[in-house]
Amino acid sequence: MDRLVALLRPELADVEKLLAERAASPVATIPDLSGYLIAAGGKRLRPVLTLAAARAVGGHGGDAVCKLATAVEFIHTATLL
Repeated sequence: MDRLVALLRPELADVEKLLAERAASPVATIPDLSGYLIAAGGKRLRPVLTLAAARAVGGHGGDAVCKLATAVEFIHTATLL
């Protein structure tokens, strides 16, 4: 897993940036909760698998793939709220 994360490090940095940007909400509770869960970090297994799958089928990362990986992580985070 460490080798895969190292390979995807640039894209994962983009995902982390998008997670932080998109956690904003006019409802005060949402940024508090999502910020806590996002800041906790973790393995980010779902974005790693999304990015790896994109590469496996010939994708080269990019904005669309990073947005998809971010959405997958947000869906997971939403299940924890």
